[in-house]
Amino acid sequence: MGLPNATTNNGRAPIDYDCIVIGAGMSGMAAAHTLQKAGPKILVLEAGEAAGGRLGGVERTLQDGRTVVFDTACGHFAAESLSFREQLEDWASMALLRRHPPVYAGVGRSERRYTAPLGMHMFAQAVARTLPLRCNSVVTRIERVGDHYLVHTQSSAVETLRTSSVILTAAPVETLELIDEQNAARPDARVLFEQIDYERTLTLLLALDQTSPPNADWNILPPDGPVSRIIDNSAKGVSPQAGALTIHAGPSWSNLFWDGLDSDIIATLTAVAEDYVRGTIVHSELLRWDRSTLINPLEIPYLTLSRLPLFVCAGDAFGGGLESAWLSGRSAAQKVLAHMPIA
Repeated sequence: MGLPNATTNNGRAPIDYDCIVIGAGMSGMAAAHTLQKAGPKILVLEAGEAAGGRLGGVERTLQDGRTVVFDTACGHFAAESLSFREQLEDWASMALLRRHPPVYAGVGRSERRYTAPLGMHMFAQAVARTLPLRCNSVVTRIERVGDHYLVHTQSSAVETLRTSSVILTAAPVETLELIDEQNAARPDARVLFEQIDYERTLTLLLALDQTSPPNADWNILPPDGPVSRIIDNSAKGVSPQAGALTIHAGPSWSNLFWDGLDSDIIATLTAVAEDYVRGTIVHSELLRWDRSTLINPLEIPYLTLSRLPLFVCAGDAFGGGLESAWLSGRSAAQKVLAHMPIA
């Protein structure tokens, strides 16, 4: 779909969408679902092959034909706010998430954890299934023209879309690339995004020939050392056919050995996780996440760059976690809806 040839009565080409949401991670999906329920015409543009963003996961096929599944980024959901807890319960009622018993979460606090039975990546695809989503669609420029925006994209072909408003949920680096001075009514916008940084994480994936008991601990926090967290995907129920460990190195160790040999890093992390390895290792794979945990996230729900026409930034840059990303996208969508004319 390119620019339509038809024009309105005042001689301008009609608007394609009431709102375009850029990015289909947690925040983008939250914004899109909130808008979709209210009825405006929307479109979600995602640069990657599928929705999910930081809800990462991979599947590998072993030589014997079994499939091993890893959650590679977050291992579970938890909620501090009532609204997100209700959202998690709603997903659990649809069997998209599985409830786990509450665990200790600090002095006087406990939290209920929720995991995705088919893996976080499949959960994201299920949440996005009803959305008007275009994947592999890279936004190259957002141009303000009078009372609307032209969103320039490139996928299999160059395309330009007209929209009355924009919700941008990209990562801070991509957001900085797309913020044009003519769009930003706030002169501090670029400064705010430039203060956000990321920790880097080395992550080891180990496939095992034995699965873990379903009642085994799946969220393991080893004592001080190079490893910060081990996720037992088999015990969690994500990888029922084969054992699967996701081993995250801590940020300091990851930075120190970031440019090291894969074989050396794999050997070191495997040795640290030895007590949690059941059976024989049949596959190992090292991942380098150069954008892992956010540093200095913004402590506001969203950022309005322009009010007329409306341009709002949301995402995990606003709070730094999955819950804050969802709440950010929902709040940004509510902002857009409040500025839309009543039919």
